[in-house]
Amino acid sequence: HHVNSGIHYFVCGSAAQVKAPNSSTGTGFWAAQLGLIRADVSPSELKVEFIDESAQVIHATRISIT
Repeated sequence: HHVNSGIHYFVCGSAAQVKAPNSSTGTGFWAAQLGLIRADVSPSELKVEFIDESAQVIHATRISIT
């Protein structure tokens, strides 16, 4: 999860190959492990969860929709 100029970026590689992450300014979360992203959207917010291969939420964030 990376934020740059007020824009939130979410990246989830689906090639099933774990690579070392590159953290930079604005990076709030990264993990070098297999998993997926689940997103729930409501009229007031976007909820994003990063889920590992054991089905555990390893990071979650909420973004208000204005």
